[in-house]
Amino acid sequence: MSVRLGSGGFGSVYKGELENGTIVAVKELKIKDIHEHEKEVVPVFEAFHHEVVLMSQLNHPNIVKLLGIIQNTTKFVMEFVTCGVLSDRLYDEKQEDLPMDIKKKILVDVANGMNYLHSQNPPIVHRDLRSFNIFISSYEADRLVAKVGDFGLSFPCPTELQDVMPTWQWLAPECIDGFSTYNEKSDLYSFGVVIYEMMSRQMPFTDKEEFITKIEEILSPEQLLNEAFLKQLEGSGFRLMDGKAVREEFQTQTIKTEIVSNGLRPTVDPSWPPLIQSLLNDCWSASPDSRPSWTEILDRLS
Repeated sequence: MSVRLGSGGFGSVYKGELENGTIVAVKELKIKDIHEHEKEVVPVFEAFHHEVVLMSQLNHPNIVKLLGIIQNTTKFVMEFVTCGVLSDRLYDEKQEDLPMDIKKKILVDVANGMNYLHSQNPPIVHRDLRSFNIFISSYEADRLVAKVGDFGLSFPCPTELQDVMPTWQWLAPECIDGFSTYNEKSDLYSFGVVIYEMMSRQMPFTDKEEFITKIEEILSPEQLLNEAFLKQLEGSGFRLMDGKAVREEFQTQTIKTEIVSNGLRPTVDPSWPPLIQSLLNDCWSASPDSRPSWTEILDRLS
């Protein structure tokens, strides 16, 4: 293993190479981290085992493929997807916006992958569909394949899970505070938020300034010259602006209430294609039964 591709929870993903020269992605459970959270050892190992077992049952061109496990370790091997996650491209201000035909191709691939998950017996609910878990092979039209990945939170449906997820910006209103169980309709709502991400290139709800608190800290000249200190600030979510460390925080409970009770959604730009606007509004309908099926979504995108 060499380059770290990403990390989260108790694990990291690295770029690796097999003996035959095949480039792969290796997910490793961090034992060192677990020792600092001994009470969580069993559930973390169970989650790791759960993800491996679930991925071993999946085989579809729009799903990241499990290649195997490394015996006597806490590592498993997946196919390497060349361009990484979609969020890296969307939120990189140096990159140009994607052409509409590329956006539609990505959405079609994701819809196909999700349709496959929901067609299993029993259906598999992803529960964490967002641009950070969509992997892209290439951004050239003739080579582009989008794949849904990261199944650590996925479960067969029906599931009794009613846990509160930290990624509430992508959650369906009925699941946002753990009041309802997750099902296929929850993923359809998240797909609508992914459409918003692709069109706006903004994190969901960051346009709602009335629900955001800005925290500012004036830095001394010594602090401004201290690279280690500045890196630590950046890791805590601050950015440097006019000699100040600035961080914006959601008024989380207030905005959650607005989403659930008053139908608050990210702002749709009226200049977006009518097809996209209507699909967005249908996917993030407050009524789960009003959300379109994957078959209908694919028909509308074709």
